[in-house]
This record gives sequence, C-alpha cells and structure tokens, in this order.
Amino acid sequence: MAQNGPEALAATNNHSFSIVLMDINLGNDSPDGIQVMRQMRQQAQCRSTKFFAVTSYALPEDRQRFLEAGFDDYFAKPIDKDKIHSAILKSLEISTFKV
Repeated sequence: MAQNGPEALAATNNHSFSIVLMDINLGNDSPDGIQVMRQMRQQAQCRSTKFFAVTSYALPEDRQRFLEAGFDDYFAKPIDKDKIHSAILKSLEISTFKV
C-alpha cells in the first residue's frame, strides 16, 4: 500500500496491478489522485489497470468529474464494502474472491 503519490508511482515501476484504489487527496506535499492516476496510465504496465477513485467528495457532480478525469469507477467515503466488492468482481470479470 502506497502512502502518497510518489510511493504509488514507484510501486508501478516494479509491479503491475489489475486494480488501483486511488484516494483523491494524497496529502499537501503530494500531487492529487487524478494527477497520479494519469501519470500511472502513461506507464506500459498500467495501461490495462482499472482505477477506482476513493474520496470524500460525495456530491453527484463529483462522481461525474472523476469519471471524466479517467477513473473507471468512483466510491465516496465511507466505502460500502459490498459495493466495492461487486465493482472488483465486475472489473476483473470473475465471480468470487476472498479478501
């Protein structure tokens, strides 16, 4: 688990991921989750990665803004475990997994 934008970017140098849960606010000294997601998408190993925005921005227009920014899905905090579980299953095109 990365604690900030630079750590998230560094993690993708060594690994590929099927799904990334990206918080939008990554701290004052870090780029925001939109910027980090866009940088990660430019890397060859992340081109097929699904990015889920995780945020406290919970207005209806916020969802649209994050989807238009390039996220594959959006979850407002507090996160509903069943909703994110279903989204992961759908995204990975599988029927079950254990956490």
